[in-house]
Amino acid sequence: MEEQIRINISLRGWIEPAYHLLGSSRPGTMFYMSQMGGWSLIDYSLYYSNEPEKYLRLGYASFLCNWALMNTGRPESDYGYWYPGKENDGGAGGGFVSQAIGQKQGKVSARGTWYYGGEAEMGFGAAMRTAATIVVEDPLFGLTAFGGRLSTTREKIEVIPGDGLRKRFHILLDGKRLHIQLDRDGFSASKPVVFDRGLGNIRLFLDNRTRDVHITEIQLSGLPTGTYRVFWDGKSLSSFIVKTGEKNFLKLAWEKMDETLLEIKSVEE
Repeated sequence: MEEQIRINISLRGWIEPAYHLLGSSRPGTMFYMSQMGGWSLIDYSLYYSNEPEKYLRLGYASFLCNWALMNTGRPESDYGYWYPGKENDGGAGGGFVSQAIGQKQGKVSARGTWYYGGEAEMGFGAAMRTAATIVVEDPLFGLTAFGGRLSTTREKIEVIPGDGLRKRFHILLDGKRLHIQLDRDGFSASKPVVFDRGLGNIRLFLDNRTRDVHITEIQLSGLPTGTYRVFWDGKSLSSFIVKTGEKNFLKLAWEKMDETLLEIKSVEE
């Protein structure tokens, strides 16, 4: 795994912060493999690395960079930067021409996204599997939320997820690594996930995306050991015990058709 990560980085733009280079992959610029390799780096950061912060910076840049290959816009912008016109809205190139005038796939092209979609969907598919909001204490930038809007008080940290999917939330603080993942639905787009540094109390809103009655399963891993009580829509739902290295699964039955509050609170022994 370590060898694979080193090879991954050797193919990846890391030093130059230009948008078409940072986090990119072979052939030295944005390419569908940028997001695929970024998925690997973020997974390594979250679960394995002893220096997750530096790999998160690079991995998250890889996750973000290929969206610049998309040709999207609104009527007032004529639907796209690279190829204007409504008929081109939503298209995506498979790579990027970084030269002023270059040649890709046998065609001469000015600097910008390729004429061809190629295998762009493979990169975007990897991005869907990568998307997450990640809170970390970065040695360069301090307390940081990748893919989220962060604010703090003396006792609490609040983060509004903004990674696009809002289904995965990770916290890497003070040697602890907490992973919260939903099998469906999503975190609220407007209300924050609230927690303390000890991770003993977590408060968040979930959005019923299908607006129907169903069960949502939440996977929790990395909570500090102990006993926790679950409150769903203000009502005590259940309790569970966390043991080192174990995952815990919560099943929540929707009664409301919109956002509902979930609280996970440590029980003092």
